[in-house]
Amino acid sequence: IEYVPTQIVTEYFRHVYKLPDNQKIDGIAYKSSKTGNTALVLFYENKDAFNSGSRAKDSQILELKDVTFEEIT
Repeated sequence: IEYVPTQIVTEYFRHVYKLPDNQKIDGIAYKSSKTGNTALVLFYENKDAFNSGSRAKDSQILELKDVTFEEIT
């Protein structure tokens, strides 16, 4: 139950929030409260992933190509 507030915020950024150019974000980078390291949450569906032992279709590869950071205050 302690994760419910952060889950609500994450779902907002995943499904509702849009950047000034009307694009949705693909994930969130944040500072871990436990380690202080940067942690990432990537937004994608199971259908967009594949098992490492299977041959993937081009549309099923999760690949980090271009990264931009938009600080939200």
